[in-house]
Amino acid sequence: MATILTSTLSPVASASAAGTQTRPSFLARAWNAVVEARHRAAEREIERFIMARGGNLTDSVERELSRTFGTPAGRKD
Repeated sequence: MATILTSTLSPVASASAAGTQTRPSFLARAWNAVVEARHRAAEREIERFIMARGGNLTDSVERELSRTFGTPAGRKD
């Protein structure tokens, strides 16, 4: 006796479902844009900080970066 296994989905349905991707909502895209812009601004600020201190990331510059940019807003240590 031979057994034949078949797929329950048609090839057209599975191909169209696999190619469909949902687009994030407007608010999600706006939030991601804001986060990316702030990330780029922070990286530019850190780059300026390092360049103002000779352009090399030494241990002392890294400690100064940590003290300057590492403390969350509103926290006093």
